[in-house]
Amino acid sequence: MIQRFRNLPIQRKLNAIIMATSVTVLALASFAYLNVEIVSFSRLLQEDIATLSEVVGANLAAPMAFDRSEEADEILTALKAAPTVTRAEVYIKRSDAWISTSTNPNSATPTHTDDGDFSQFASYTRDAERTDREPETVPSPFLTYLPDINIGVQGHQFTSTTLTIWTPIHLESGVIGVLFVEASLDELYHRIYRFILYVLGIVLLSLAAAYGLSSILQRQISEPILTLTNAMEQVSKVKQYELRLEHDRADELGVLIKGFNEMLSQIQLRDLALKEHSDQLEDEVEERTQELKKANLIMEKALEDLRVAKESAETANRAKSQFLANMSHEIRTPLNGMLGAIDLLMSGDMPEPQLKLIELSQRSGEALLQIIDDILDLSRIESGKMTLEAVEIDLIELIEDTADQLAERAYNKGLDLTCLISPRVPAAVRADPVRLRQILINLVGNSIKFTEQGEITIRIDQLDSSGRHAGIQVSVKDTGIGLSTALKERIFQSFTQADGATTRRFGGAGLGLAITKRLVDMMGGQIDYDGEEGKGAEFWVKLRFEKIGDSRSGLTPPMIYDGERALVIDRHQNSNDAMKILLDSCGVKADSTTNDVEGLNMIQNRHAERKPYNVVFADMATLRESSEKALFEALSHLNEPQTHFIIMTRLGGREFEARTPIPWKTMFKPIRRSRVWDCLHDCFHPEPEAAGAAAVETPQGDEKARVLRVLLVEDNEVNQIIMKEMLQYLGCEVVLSSNGQEALDEWGEQDFDAVLMDCQMPVMDGYEATRMIRNDEEISGKERTPIIAVTAHAIKGDRDKCIDAGMDDYVSKPFTLEQLQAKLSEWTSTQLKAPEAASNKARAGKSPQANAELSKRDSSLIAFEMLHRIRALQPNGGGALLKTVIDNFIRDSESIVNDQLGEGFARQDSAALTSLAHRMKSSSANVGALRLSACCKELEMNARGGELENAANAIEQIKTEFMLAKQELNRFLDGEIT
Repeated sequence: MIQRFRNLPIQRKLNAIIMATSVTVLALASFAYLNVEIVSFSRLLQEDIATLSEVVGANLAAPMAFDRSEEADEILTALKAAPTVTRAEVYIKRSDAWISTSTNPNSATPTHTDDGDFSQFASYTRDAERTDREPETVPSPFLTYLPDINIGVQGHQFTSTTLTIWTPIHLESGVIGVLFVEASLDELYHRIYRFILYVLGIVLLSLAAAYGLSSILQRQISEPILTLTNAMEQVSKVKQYELRLEHDRADELGVLIKGFNEMLSQIQLRDLALKEHSDQLEDEVEERTQELKKANLIMEKALEDLRVAKESAETANRAKSQFLANMSHEIRTPLNGMLGAIDLLMSGDMPEPQLKLIELSQRSGEALLQIIDDILDLSRIESGKMTLEAVEIDLIELIEDTADQLAERAYNKGLDLTCLISPRVPAAVRADPVRLRQILINLVGNSIKFTEQGEITIRIDQLDSSGRHAGIQVSVKDTGIGLSTALKERIFQSFTQADGATTRRFGGAGLGLAITKRLVDMMGGQIDYDGEEGKGAEFWVKLRFEKIGDSRSGLTPPMIYDGERALVIDRHQNSNDAMKILLDSCGVKADSTTNDVEGLNMIQNRHAERKPYNVVFADMATLRESSEKALFEALSHLNEPQTHFIIMTRLGGREFEARTPIPWKTMFKPIRRSRVWDCLHDCFHPEPEAAGAAAVETPQGDEKARVLRVLLVEDNEVNQIIMKEMLQYLGCEVVLSSNGQEALDEWGEQDFDAVLMDCQMPVMDGYEATRMIRNDEEISGKERTPIIAVTAHAIKGDRDKCIDAGMDDYVSKPFTLEQLQAKLSEWTSTQLKAPEAASNKARAGKSPQANAELSKRDSSLIAFEMLHRIRALQPNGGGALLKTVIDNFIRDSESIVNDQLGEGFARQDSAALTSLAHRMKSSSANVGALRLSACCKELEMNARGGELENAANAIEQIKTEFMLAKQELNRFLDGEIT
């Protein structure tokens, strides 16, 4: 409505304004006058009827006193003179008890007690006079008033059609009756109707007059404006700036017209000036054109020089990159040979002085190898050749693994290393594990290098969570030499150290933080530090990751122990905090102290309150020799068998060898969730074994470890070989089946302690085979056999599918020997042969720098650590098993890559592509070809969802990755790579 009004012509706007104002004023005035008229007439009618009622009531007193109703009727007939009166009735009270002389209208004492004491004495109706005294068949309407009114005082009552007035009839000092007079309001309504007609006529005439007057007067405003509008339109269209408007007005419109004329004058003057200037510009433009031609010639020559310089720089850059690559190969080849020869020398029997020299040579070679790799990483980043992956990882496990990897370096310097993880951190995210681990290694390694005493804390927290993404902050804080704020601008530059003295004291090329900064930038994150010189430093990295599956916390434990209490004794408060977070995630209420003596007092106080601690975690470095003995003696005297004592000792450090009167267990540091959860499980769900240190010893004498019979159901030949060797390494007897149907046949003929069941197989898959085994167990009453799924999937839907099919647990491919041993031990209650650090043989004798190098190489193309694990399965570390596994993998994969994938894509067969990609994904992961496995996984997911648009590109990528992996695996077998 408002928009339409804005678009109206100005004449109509002015008319509308005037008419709207007139209508509003007339309507309000008419409404007010009508109300006054109604009130005035109502009051006048009320006064007239009241006066008439008083006169008639006074005349009725004598007839009522002598009970002469005929005279009363005649008196009421006099009401004919009042045309508005339609009815009148006189009521008399036959009993004397009700008579009162009160005339106060506000009296709280009623003047009657029962309307049944009233009777009609006389009546009058305008339509017909009543002469008989026969009772009426319909009750009089006035009877309804009697119970509620004060008949001693005159009153009135308006309805929508009538006015009723009651008047008391007095005799001497009392009231003997009451007169009701009813008047019609028809005259009032007729008067209102006439008034409305008069008012409407007046309003219409007034509006007509207002419209005529407004049409004449508005021209005084609209015509000058329209004239001005037409002139503006003419100027706009034909550019007639010499136009001027004549006027003799002194109001605002006159000012507006005058301003319009002045504006046209200014424009006209400007045009004249522009024309004159234009004539001058032609000469200037010609002059400038000649100058520009000369400048262009100079610029073209400069551009040609720049092009030549650019090509020269690019050629030099390519030469530099090629030189770096060639030099890396040339340096790494003899360096790898040197390190390999050093490893062989260290494995032999050598005198201690020579061994120390060889270890020094090994560390120097590994440091040189680290510098070469850092330079190459920096070169790849600057040339844009480094790409990031996005795979599913357990963020907490990656950080804890990195802490374990660097723990020995920290502990060798007497430093404490702690991972402090917030419960808000999600369980799984999508990220590049190689580069994220490289960032952590650089930051933690720097902290270890520049810290002489104290502790290093790795803290991980969730900053925010929106939808499928979460903001994560990872910080590394130390108590080292610190950094000054002046370094903030250049600390992340290449080849930068704090100062020359620091470089000489601590060494290093100054590339770690530069590479870290560039990696963080590539991930779209932020990195910075806080700290003061001499007071330690804290480097923090903020990154955003895509969450995988549900949003559960990464600290969700396998079991909850509500009601249990624990005490943590550790000299470092950060370690105490980390332990309390992990214990709290399991429902264990924990206290902590940094003092061993105070810890002993807390234990004794809890014993006195008869609320002993269920678990006591004590750091071996925190226990002094005196309090160590006192602690064990006090625990022995307290005689608290439900209190479990756990010694926390450093990973790779000396074992706790004290002879104690109470049983105890060992937990290695750095603190990580799996170690704490395993300790709680061992404490509250112990296996039947000897107490104390003897609990971890291998049975001796006649006691032999139980031999497990395991049914291995796996269709992939590479996986069959590796898993069979793993099981045999653990001392198990293995029966092999290639599909679910064969497994059912074997299971029906033999007894097994456990079944390792692959999920996707030909003939019959693992889900169906499991359901049939469970159904047969239920029918035959056979004891339930543990079935552990061996699956390449670990997302929530696949886990639930395994459990729903009747499987008891699952282990994700590829898995370590330790994981397999833990699963079998858990479900068979059998102490299997402990893995002889099979996964660590490849790292035996290597320093942390070498382990970091191995981790970086492992995660690029081939995870060589996994190949070392396979080699370690064979006694004496022979290579026959590894060669068999690699040869079978290459033979099977060549058929899939060269023929079967292409045929499946040509048929657009999603099921075939899914099966082939799944099969190759599993086998390639088992031989460490992780990039190839990731490509196969991507093809499998797309084919499973029927999305084959990008399948051709995925297949080509798989072919490329397979050729690269094949070359690396053959080089590993030939000894070119160690």
